[in-house]
Amino acid sequence: MPYSITLMRKLEMLDPELKEIQWAILEEIEQHREESVTKNEFNELKDIVRELGQTTKGLARSQGELVEAQKRTEQRVEGLAKAQGELVEAQKRTEQRMEGLTKAQERTEVKMEELAEAQKRTEQRVEGLTKAQERTEVKMEGLAKAQERTELRMGELAEAQKQTEKELAQLSRSQRGTRGQVGGLSKSMAYALENEAFRHLPGYLEAHRQLKIRERFVRTFVRGEEINMFAKAERNGEDVLVVGEAVLRLDDRSKMAQLEKNTEAVKEEFGQPVVPLIITHFAHPDILWKASEQGVLVVQSFEWG
Repeated sequence: MPYSITLMRKLEMLDPELKEIQWAILEEIEQHREESVTKNEFNELKDIVRELGQTTKGLARSQGELVEAQKRTEQRVEGLAKAQGELVEAQKRTEQRMEGLTKAQERTEVKMEELAEAQKRTEQRVEGLTKAQERTEVKMEGLAKAQERTELRMGELAEAQKQTEKELAQLSRSQRGTRGQVGGLSKSMAYALENEAFRHLPGYLEAHRQLKIRERFVRTFVRGEEINMFAKAERNGEDVLVVGEAVLRLDDRSKMAQLEKNTEAVKEEFGQPVVPLIITHFAHPDILWKASEQGVLVVQSFEWG
């Protein structure tokens, strides 16, 4: 019995195993088509074919669902594979980070060791500074005691200074007294030298200095200046005035200063030539030479003896 095209197309759409079963049924029908079939048997066969068709449709539907499920499974597996790859990459990055952390930890430990060593050195230095501070405090204590001793000595020195000042004041008063006595003695000796000169100078000056005294020497004041020796005289036919000063020792240029003042005062008062004269027991050679340069006549006591 020929089969319809529709039946053939549907058979081709079945799963291979179902298609084999369907073909087996059709062959069985073909073999028994010559046999008489009751209506009930034919109806039963139709029911079987209908049920088989429904089963086939259900299987086909299930197969489609399985295909879709398979696709979803494959997609999930592919997603899992990608996720696995990402996990692998993440694991690699994690391992790299762990390696970096490990190295950083090693460096941290090295730094900690260095810090520990530095701390030890710092503690040693602090200990050294503490000992130095203790030594400094001991020295400061010694200095404080020395300062106390110094202040005590300064007090003693202050007292001694006061005593010294008192003694110096007494010595100064004594010195002034001595100076007064020496000054008085010096004046007495100067007066004695002048008195001796008054007697011996006129003859000596006329005999050795071509200076003739016309009136005797006197002591006087001219324009407020004390003149130790003053006399009118003649030299080479010219009238002159002799102005003299007596000093025990002519060893200092300053001792001629008073003579200069006296000479100027006499010149201004009388308007005549003046012969400056110094009488002394001893004249230093340098001062004697300077006096000669200035026209000062110097006579030493031994010269008229």
